[in-house]
Amino acid sequence: MNCQCLISEESKTIFLWVISNAETLIGPVILAAISYFLFQKRDELANRKRQTMLGKAIIHVISEEIKQGCDALKSNIEDIKTKTNRESRKVLPFDCWEGLSTIPDNTIITIYAVSEKDEYKGFHPIQIRSHLKNYFSYIVPNANEIIMTHFRENEVEKLVWYLERSEKVLAMLEAVRKILEENSKFWKLLHK
Repeated sequence: MNCQCLISEESKTIFLWVISNAETLIGPVILAAISYFLFQKRDELANRKRQTMLGKAIIHVISEEIKQGCDALKSNIEDIKTKTNRESRKVLPFDCWEGLSTIPDNTIITIYAVSEKDEYKGFHPIQIRSHLKNYFSYIVPNANEIIMTHFRENEVEKLVWYLERSEKVLAMLEAVRKILEENSKFWKLLHK
């Protein structure tokens, strides 16, 4: 059977027209594909910037609360050492902690992607959820119990240990803030 019989005249005409006009058709198709890619990339970058800004705001709030906790621990340690038995003892705050969902998953993914291979003082930023959970679920309630109930000299070592861990968490949050700041610098150039 002859192959030419399988292709109709109309199909041949369309095929020849496409081939003869390929130069005029390819340009707009390529331009559309490039435009689509660039708009997708722009949307992705804008979303990433929003996630970074949200992450920095959340980290700032958590850092402020942990700084207040460190100040409270220092004050209480000093009060125990000097045997000052104040009625208005400072407890560690924990208002901003909403569990592991406090920091959104997209922000955590950004932190993981940017800090994965670097070395840090204190705790590594990849472990941010774990250390924040430990701080708010273990250190805060235990330190507050010592501060509000015991307040004895033999408890100073525990409070000092809690202070050391709290300062490491604070150093980790500072590293995370810097990571997010560096990650957002590229966006400042795009939106000038």
